[in-house]
Amino acid sequence: MIKISINNIEKDLSEASESWIAEQINHHRGIGSVCVKVYIKAPGVDVALASEGCGSGQSGGRRPNRDEMMFVDAWQKFQLGSSPINTGRLIAFLKQIDRYF
Repeated sequence: MIKISINNIEKDLSEASESWIAEQINHHRGIGSVCVKVYIKAPGVDVALASEGCGSGQSGGRRPNRDEMMFVDAWQKFQLGSSPINTGRLIAFLKQIDRYF
């Protein structure tokens, strides 16, 4: 299961079209910071990734396992922790991780 949250509006990835993602990011960018979170849950994987616009938060309290680290590394590779979040890179990241499932 993959979910995406943009400024607290959450959808399953299967229900979040590219145009919806772009519209949400552009709308929120126009009125302030954009907080994008991606939640990934599967057997052996339970990870939440957040953009810089979400502010600082607490970590999960444990080190990511090998499978989770693959998603963390991809998030960093696509530079999604930095601000402003790049819509094209976010969509590319989501397409890449969706193939995992």
